[in-house]
Amino acid sequence: MSRSGMHHSSRHRQCRSVPLPDFAFQVTQIRSPQRVTALLAVLLLSAAVPALPTARAERFVRHDPNPAATFAGFTSLSPTEREEIEQLVSQLGAERFSERQAASLALQEVGTPAIESLRAVEDSADPEVRQRARHLLRAIRMADRQRLIAAFLAGVSVIESELPGWSDFHDRVGMSPATRKIYVKMLEEEWALLEAADESDAAVTSRHVSGRILQLTRPLRTREKREISLGSVATVLALADRDEIQLRRHAEVFTLCYRSTEFNEALSSAELREPLIELMNRLVLKDANQTYLTSQLHFALQYKLTAGLAAARQVVAERSGIPHVRQYAIFAIGKMGDEQDLTLLENLLDDDGIVTSHNRVNGERITTQVRDIALAMLIHRHQEKFADYGMPNVKENPTTVISVQGVGFASGESRAQAIEKWRQRDPTLPESEQIESAPTP
Repeated sequence: MSRSGMHHSSRHRQCRSVPLPDFAFQVTQIRSPQRVTALLAVLLLSAAVPALPTARAERFVRHDPNPAATFAGFTSLSPTEREEIEQLVSQLGAERFSERQAASLALQEVGTPAIESLRAVEDSADPEVRQRARHLLRAIRMADRQRLIAAFLAGVSVIESELPGWSDFHDRVGMSPATRKIYVKMLEEEWALLEAADESDAAVTSRHVSGRILQLTRPLRTREKREISLGSVATVLALADRDEIQLRRHAEVFTLCYRSTEFNEALSSAELREPLIELMNRLVLKDANQTYLTSQLHFALQYKLTAGLAAARQVVAERSGIPHVRQYAIFAIGKMGDEQDLTLLENLLDDDGIVTSHNRVNGERITTQVRDIALAMLIHRHQEKFADYGMPNVKENPTTVISVQGVGFASGESRAQAIEKWRQRDPTLPESEQIESAPTP
């Protein structure tokens, strides 16, 4: 048949049924009317046969104890082999459809060794040559990736340079079966982004990562139901942790974690939790600055990340940031701090920074100051009763330990009395005996 139209031969000879790889090669040698029948058989079979190493590919790829040689480490082709590949590439522009299709099948079978020749024609002036070359390059790359991933998952040694981002990733979270599983999910979802990050400078990579975050979070803003994969979240976390990466959408990295069901399920599993927690801790430590500190502390509270504790201690010790930031620092210390950290909270009992003045308790407006939250957290940690210190409506919260809505006082006098009572308490005595201000003579 010609490129301008299809022509079906009326003479069909029965073809011998053989495996696709061998048969596809034979098709390129057929010079008779049975070629059309043979090609149709190839096309039907090709949909069901996976892209595995073939006999034809083995003619071009030298065997190496390292399976990664199949993907990138093959030796130079001989002149004869190179000429055969070039002939197949030139056949992509043949007049007859059957010849073009046969060349495509044969080149896909050759695989990686054909990439260089295909790249030379991927911008060909002939639209069909251009389309076929680009399609073949994509197919060969995908097949190579799948074989590389399979070898990597099997624990076979591979060339690290062929695994985008792998060296950097295991340097950050360690080498373990869990690390490998997570990395494979990253490759499956974000190979292109990982590859671009390895090949681009810091500014370009930062734009790539920020752009990908925007793509992933856009459905959340439009209420579109689209699951965010574990592989995508882990990739963003790993790249965002790189020292040279500066993100425009830093807080949205946290949003990805909150909203990914697969990611949170992985965190709940004993198998995958440790590397993911390490990534999250590293991200919190990287940018503990005032701009995103509230978001970072909330993130640390949500997932109980100990990295948030270091930032919280500094905030409380220096009384840095706005009262709202100091509030979250108190939450972090109350949730994850040790007994020594409670001294830091004691030191905040004179911090009159206003967190909010809009809450109401039983119809009465109360003002919440930083010292009120510190007092409530101390009461909680010492397992005493909020009502005994003038705050009967404080509720516990699984994320922040206590809910700020019920924390505070209607007057400065009631606040001063509660704080003084706390300071006068003797933790070795029952609460009923602490009420007396002085012993009876």
